[in-house]
Amino acid sequence: MPTINQLSPVDTLQGGDNFPVYDTSNGDARKVSTNTLLQYFQNNFASPDYTTVITAPTISGFNYQIGSLTQNLWLIINPTGPFAAGTLTFPPVADCFDGQEIWIVCTQSVATLTVNGNGATVYGDPGALGTEGFFAVRFNKLQSSWYTISYNGVETFSNPVLGTPVSGTLTNCIGLPISTGVAGLGAGVSTFLATPSSANLAAALTDETGTGAAVFADTPTLVTPILGTPTSGTLTNCTGLPVSSGVSGLGANVATFLATPSSANLAAAVTGETGTGALVFADTPTLVTPILGTPTSGDLSNCTSLPLSTGVSGALPVANGGTGASAGVQSLSGPGAVDVTSLTTAFTSTGTGDALTLADGTAGQIKNVVYIAEAAGADTGILTPSNFGNGSTITFNAVGDSCQLQFIGTDWWVISVNGAVVA
Repeated sequence: MPTINQLSPVDTLQGGDNFPVYDTSNGDARKVSTNTLLQYFQNNFASPDYTTVITAPTISGFNYQIGSLTQNLWLIINPTGPFAAGTLTFPPVADCFDGQEIWIVCTQSVATLTVNGNGATVYGDPGALGTEGFFAVRFNKLQSSWYTISYNGVETFSNPVLGTPVSGTLTNCIGLPISTGVAGLGAGVSTFLATPSSANLAAALTDETGTGAAVFADTPTLVTPILGTPTSGTLTNCTGLPVSSGVSGLGANVATFLATPSSANLAAAVTGETGTGALVFADTPTLVTPILGTPTSGDLSNCTSLPLSTGVSGALPVANGGTGASAGVQSLSGPGAVDVTSLTTAFTSTGTGDALTLADGTAGQIKNVVYIAEAAGADTGILTPSNFGNGSTITFNAVGDSCQLQFIGTDWWVISVNGAVVA
């Protein structure tokens, strides 16, 4: 057979063109067509394409199984939070192809990461992943092994020449010379940073006002300052402010009242007052035919002539012998909130397992819940108080079921039931 240099060149290959190969099974040289060689490459070498898979583990200790693949894999892990542990199980070794790559990116930290080769050996895999951590592995068919080819863990360099990094965090770095190691500082700034005196700060600034020592917020001493119009200030320890001219924005007659504070001068200054006469103060004032409106609170122990039919409203508190709720009945249809303002709630179901809620009441308060009607047969209602002392739920299975609860301490307690089931 002539040597390769004796052959004429071919500019374009055809499917039937042949290549010389050594056939190991027969122990001699043979030929193979372009089509056959191409089919071999397609069957034995991975496509550069990647299959993208996104998973979102919800618990620590998760185990994500990577199934058999015909392409490279880009696995994006979006845990619901930082996890203490997690496991990645690779495809069965028999299903892996030579040169196959798996890239793993994790958006949250996994303190202990286990990589299961599933029959293959894994070299260089990280034992943990930080937030936004990643690593990549490539499979070698001959060795039946995965080898780590990329990892964004911590690397240690010795006397590196960094050039100009795109980004970096120097939190734990030391020894940066301020005079030469930081670019872009204004004139005099490096001098101030090395020797931070008031004079050096003033030399570095270009738009300061005044001279002398730098001023800080707590108890500074200012020398003949021009205050302008402060945004705020407290003049508790200041003296000499003339009330007639030193305070602007006062309403008509206010300065007169401040100089001579009488009830009459106050009434002359105030424009929205009600009534006439002397100014009223909180302790034991004497009011002349006042119209009280609706006081926020009051003690009528020494009052007389309160009409019982029109002078009393609202629910009688438990502390005063009442139930802490109005005598009215809440009508509740379907799922919803059982109120704490009425003594009784009459519940009509609209389906199976209507969810009912009950917020905390007041100490000693009584609450009745009665199942009065259903939309169809086999309807039920399930009451879940926010805080329940002797159970978790109360189930009303049949019309006529009822229960009575009392709020004691920080919980509702069932004190009687009729047909309802406490669980």
